[in-house]
Amino acid sequence: YLNSKDEKAYEALADSLLSSKHFGERWAALWMDLSRYADTKGYESDGSRESWRYRDWLIDSFNEDKPYDQFLTEQIAGDLLPNATDAQYIATAFSRNSMTNDEGGTENEEFRTAAVLDRVNTVWESLMGTTFACVQCHSHPYDPFRHEEYYKFAAYFNNTRDEDVEREYPLLREFGDTLKQELSKVTEWVKKYSSEEAAENCKHFLRTWQPSVYSTTADSLRNAVITGNSGDLAMRNHSAARLKHVNLQ
Repeated sequence: YLNSKDEKAYEALADSLLSSKHFGERWAALWMDLSRYADTKGYESDGSRESWRYRDWLIDSFNEDKPYDQFLTEQIAGDLLPNATDAQYIATAFSRNSMTNDEGGTENEEFRTAAVLDRVNTVWESLMGTTFACVQCHSHPYDPFRHEEYYKFAAYFNNTRDEDVEREYPLLREFGDTLKQELSKVTEWVKKYSSEEAAENCKHFLRTWQPSVYSTTADSLRNAVITGNSGDLAMRNHSAARLKHVNLQ
């Protein structure tokens, strides 16, 4: 480029850089820092976490020049969009990048709350361009945010489970070609003998295992225990456990 005599050399260089796949990698790296991306869970054990699909979604979004409003919408509420695609589900990992402490003996509600507050602070710092974590304890010293407003905003995010166990459900399952064909056969059968809505619900369940009842919600245990890091319910003969907030309809 520096030695070129072509009047359009600068234009050609800019076009080549913008069209390169590395363009998306360069800008995705900045957003990965803002969205606290990591390949591990953090805290004491810092176990591995497979969230690279979100990284690839970021790279593809920048290379596709995705509109910024769509870029944000898919990350905050991609799973709530009509007929959400796999890519839009993956985009919501923006809110799944919080640290998880699956060390034995930790209190689920404590770290669930920590994850909620982390999401609140991340949204404000990355999207609004201002610090917000300080408002958790007192009104903002410079910006017009009252202490009470922090928890009004936190209410939007305070509807998550976030049990601190090794398996970070819910997960989006990926199938190989053979299993994709089997899944298609199952959903077509359900559609034929029930309804299209039932077929979609079946497909959603097989790919996410949602809705599910989790043993970590059990209480009033008798001759039973919820095991440490896995959160599994271990029961002996003549045992019992109550599962809270279960809709049997």
